Amino acid sequence: MRTIRIAAGSALLVFGLIATSMVAAAVPSVTEAVVQPKKVPAGCADLTQISARWQADTSRVDSERRVRFDGRWVSLSPQGWRNAYDADAVRNPSWALWFQALVWVVPLSIENAPLAVRMVLDQANALPDPGPSASSVTRVATGWTPGAIRNRLITVRCLYLMTRDDRLVPIGRELGDALMNPARYSGWPRRAPHNHGALTSLALIRAAKTFARPQWTSTSVERLQNDLPKVFSACGMAQEQSSGYQALNVSLWSEVADLLDYKLSGPRYALRALARPDGVLENIGDGLAPAVEPNGQRLWCPLAGWAANTLPGQTQYVLRFGPRTALHGHSDHGAVTWFARGIPVLSDRGLYDKTRNDRLVYARGMAAHSVLEPLNVAINPITQAKRLEDNKYRLVDDTSGIRRERTIKIAPQGIAVTDIASSGNPGQEWVQHWQLAPGWTPTDDGAVYTDGTRLVVTCRGGSLSAVAVESYPNWRQIQLAWDLQCRTAGSAIRLHTTLEVK
Repeated sequence: MRTIRIAAGSALLVFGLIATSMVAAAVPSVTEAVVQPKKVPAGCADLTQISARWQADTSRVDSERRVRFDGRWVSLSPQGWRNAYDADAVRNPSWALWFQALVWVVPLSIENAPLAVRMVLDQANALPDPGPSASSVTRVATGWTPGAIRNRLITVRCLYLMTRDDRLVPIGRELGDALMNPARYSGWPRRAPHNHGALTSLALIRAAKTFARPQWTSTSVERLQNDLPKVFSACGMAQEQSSGYQALNVSLWSEVADLLDYKLSGPRYALRALARPDGVLENIGDGLAPAVEPNGQRLWCPLAGWAANTLPGQTQYVLRFGPRTALHGHSDHGAVTWFARGIPVLSDRGLYDKTRNDRLVYARGMAAHSVLEPLNVAINPITQAKRLEDNKYRLVDDTSGIRRERTIKIAPQGIAVTDIASSGNPGQEWVQHWQLAPGWTPTDDGAVYTDGTRLVVTCRGGSLSAVAVESYPNWRQIQLAWDLQCRTAGSAIRLHTTLEVK
């Protein structure tokens, strides 16, 4: 078998993604007196960063057997491990994922390596593998979802590299062997290819040598070879309905492509076409979009639901439509982000975090996007699109008695939108949302930017008002922004709105 090379600085932990048998008890070992590691090995620093992001506090692990993770104190007794996944964690599955990944033992090991190892042993004994056929609730509660297994394997491998404590070997092997089970693989032939599958394969390949499991490498390479040709659509976009996850997939699968000597130019082109001239990738859908080098080119993905282009005068836009909202997508069909004359004008609100609360509902809903919203009606449409001219489109969907048709034309300094919609309710209320990028302040006829640039907005067929909203530029960051709303009511409506930068 040919040599497989994996770079240390990989995409494994981009975006914070990183057995029934009992393991050895925490008894003294020849490795107990190992010299304290002075630094985290290459390729493991992301675990320390993720631990800091979740505000892990390990100061009381030794004295009280308690750890604080994202504001929650957890007892590290056997019962405490079992009770960690409670009502609060149900609201925030990301908490459970990263707590059970044990990312916090890596920074702990710098101060007290034997204690860090004992915490891994205690967790493994308290929460054995319930098996792949266990209920979803059980797998999440015990930390045996594919994502939690994978991320814990990464942690255990890093801790082993730091300590060389031989008691970690059976734990690492059990985790990796669990991921070899086809029922726990997010990819072909049981499921469509997914970034979790690639992350798992790369994690197994890295861990194979560490834990003397060469079959992990051969199986993972075969899985990647089967998945890679099916990840991206013909236009180069992944199916995850998110700009940030497009960036993640391009980074991740580019690493796979290099490993397999596979050409992957289309997805890279698509990602760069989504980027604004200033290198910003709007946070469309879930995820945190990184900076991207723009290519200034057109993107047209009628099946996946993306259109983008860069026009003269530092103008760029991204238009969303396509299949029903799924995976990491938001209710953004018909939404446009718009960068004009070197200034962000219409943006996406992003995502505060994934805690299941009102902020998550808002960020993923129509009210946080530049769409025509039928108030108090829940729809998840398939939106068809046709390109009428270079930068003019017609979008149509008809779902649950709500029909919407949007014609939109984007020019270097302006946008013109006509919305025609109908429902069976004569009192139906409709709102055209125009999500202004942070930095704009409403005026009588539109808005003004921090540098004095004016935006003139006309709304025919409805009344225009401004509503203060939250925008989320980064993880748990909030910026004040404004939603310019054009409102009307009726069973059949027509709104024509123009936005012009002056």
